[in-house]
Amino acid sequence: MKRNRAEGYRESRRELAWRAIKLQKEMLLQCLNEDEANLVRANYEKFVAAWFDRSGNIQGVPEAIPNRLCEYFTSTGGLEDLDREIERFRMFGRAGLTEVALRLHDQPMEALEIIGEHVLPKLR
Repeated sequence: MKRNRAEGYRESRRELAWRAIKLQKEMLLQCLNEDEANLVRANYEKFVAAWFDRSGNIQGVPEAIPNRLCEYFTSTGGLEDLDREIERFRMFGRAGLTEVALRLHDQPMEALEIIGEHVLPKLR
């Protein structure tokens, strides 16, 4: 999560190559249809390239598809998306998942500030 939504999605798209067991089709089908999952698999190397070039731009794949993966497999977005993510954390808690591991990428102190100021108070 970032203060700037576009930056949050860019960073999250950049890291997608390493999510969902390296974007295996069985995982993709949890949130994509068959054609979309096939497109992602056919362009996996472009997901890797977006990580290496740090751009978050996955060539050959409409941005809406990796953005949906970001929303499904990660906590992504800007401050305006925090309520959605907090509800997701509450849903996890109701299902018995009461711990999460955080991987903070770019500007980790900013992420910690967002968590301390906006997330923790709502989860207490």
